[in-house]
Amino acid sequence: MTTSAQAVTWEADFGKLTAREGCAGYGIMGNNQLNSGMGCFEQYGDVIRVWSRNYTDGSPRAYWANELKDSNGVWKLYREGVCYGDYARNSWVSCNKDFYENTTSPNALGGKGSRIKLTFSDAAGETRTATILNDM
Repeated sequence: MTTSAQAVTWEADFGKLTAREGCAGYGIMGNNQLNSGMGCFEQYGDVIRVWSRNYTDGSPRAYWANELKDSNGVWKLYREGVCYGDYARNSWVSCNKDFYENTTSPNALGGKGSRIKLTFSDAAGETRTATILNDM
């Protein structure tokens, strides 16, 4: 069992360029409406997706954190990382993750509950962070 004192390892995923477009989940748009892209979390399949509208410099990234409830019902950071890729204009990359489901009991911290915090970032800066229960 993982303990709350365990160090969290940073996961940097160079995503696969994909022909599939769109986001079948929760998306966060970038700050610059003319050039920015989008970060997306698809609960079904635990996929982080990143869209680059015009930036081809590798700056579009989706930062994520997976938090689990411990046996006392307190949210604790379990995993975190970033999904990014090599972009062409108007392209998508995907990073396939495997997170605990919100209903799994017990999870690695001895409790029941799993959520993802997602932040999109590109050359225009970071956006707000969305918190999503991983319940699919």
